[in-house]
Amino acid sequence: MTRATSHGSLDPQPSTQPRQAAILFILITVMLDVLSFGIIIPVLPKLVEDFMSGDTAQAASIYGLMGTAWALMQFFCSPIQGALSAQIKGVGSHC
Repeated sequence: MTRATSHGSLDPQPSTQPRQAAILFILITVMLDVLSFGIIIPVLPKLVEDFMSGDTAQAASIYGLMGTAWALMQFFCSPIQGALSAQIKGVGSHC
């Protein structure tokens, strides 16, 4: 689609379809992420405690280490994943 400007030339009218598809994709991704946390968080503490033969103190330590490992991996791997994504899509500076 095109539209006339005040100078009489034609400018392409931006399409909202790709933007709506991107927003839908992001919302579905966030919903799946929240759903996975909703399934794991109630089950994981008891599961870890069962693996530790009922030793709650040891299970709490292991659970804390797992949470710390997850956070550290997010911290270090997210920039790498972002850089790879940008490189694949051709976004960003090409120095």
